[in-house]
Amino acid sequence: MSNLVAIDMDPSKALVEAIRAAWERGDAFWVIDQRLSHKAKSELISAIKPYSVVSTHSGEVLLEDSVPVMEGDALVVGTSGTTGFPRFVVHTMESLLFSANAVHEYLNFTPSSDHWLACLPLAHIGGLGVVIRSILTSSKLSIIKGPDPDAIKRANQDGANFVSLVKSVLDRINPESWTQIVIGGMSPPSGLAKNIHYTYGLSESGGGVVYDGVPLKGVEIKLDELKRVNIRSKSLLRSFREGSTKNEMQVGFDPKNSDGWYITSDIGEIGADGRLKILGRLDDAINSGGEKIWPDLVEEVIKSELNLTEVAVLGLPDDKWGEVVVVVVTKDVTNIALHDIGQVVTQSIGSWAKPRKLFQLDELPKTSIGKVSRKSLKALLSER
Repeated sequence: MSNLVAIDMDPSKALVEAIRAAWERGDAFWVIDQRLSHKAKSELISAIKPYSVVSTHSGEVLLEDSVPVMEGDALVVGTSGTTGFPRFVVHTMESLLFSANAVHEYLNFTPSSDHWLACLPLAHIGGLGVVIRSILTSSKLSIIKGPDPDAIKRANQDGANFVSLVKSVLDRINPESWTQIVIGGMSPPSGLAKNIHYTYGLSESGGGVVYDGVPLKGVEIKLDELKRVNIRSKSLLRSFREGSTKNEMQVGFDPKNSDGWYITSDIGEIGADGRLKILGRLDDAINSGGEKIWPDLVEEVIKSELNLTEVAVLGLPDDKWGEVVVVVVTKDVTNIALHDIGQVVTQSIGSWAKPRKLFQLDELPKTSIGKVSRKSLKALLSER
């Protein structure tokens, strides 16, 4: 029988060794988010029911009422949690190996000489994928506790030449000193250097499966009648780890259809060049006056044209239009006017996408991986 080992450690060599130890025993692992409170960690442990918890101070502590994993399972990882309590995805060793090899082939990564830096949170696939690829391909790996530009620069000087980042950090480092940089998200910024690759993927797909708009080798992408992105790949999850009974949780729920396709909630389009472009999430779409507006696209325009780093766009109920587009920034943003925002959005997208209201808050609510939570923002603004 295979078990699930929860790893409650800061990013470190010890965490990597704990992963290796779990895999050597034929077990799967789950990395607990170190940003969570003690109470939040305890609640997740009670829900996920691992066999043991490994920590730096206490070693391995066995737990009661644990639920095993299936033979071949290697990883349990939480989704981004954009809609509240995250779902937990189960990956097999086969799916992780496929993903690691496909990514390395695309990036021309040579395990004997290239060197990954892991600097994103390891509780989610974007950061953890770097560690997993390094372990599975026996390649060099450096780990730092967060995407601090100074620490990233030092790691680069010490030999790390491949890194996965978020765009806000990319803007604060020298990209020319890296062989390859991977960034994720919905909409690629314009004018990326050749060594910067924009990816699309999910926890369910094992991380990025589309690089620079092109599916990795062995990955299939199609759009259905709703323009939702469908993915078929050996990197897909085996199941979700959920259920009210032990048997249900052990077997899990397989979300793929009978042909092996996983239907995402992301809406996309395929351009004349054959590249996939993500427009936004189906449940984020704003319906205003009969027009469908994708907030991710509006956000990117506002950020790039007005040189802002943090902007949220969402729809709020309106008696006349059904919904109106609103934009939210923090109070420390000065010299910004709704008129200026409306002009740049109208010029880049169209007048139908123009925000009708501007709000400024002390801070924008975030999800567990640092994304702005539109759900929390909508609830907050609806109370005003």
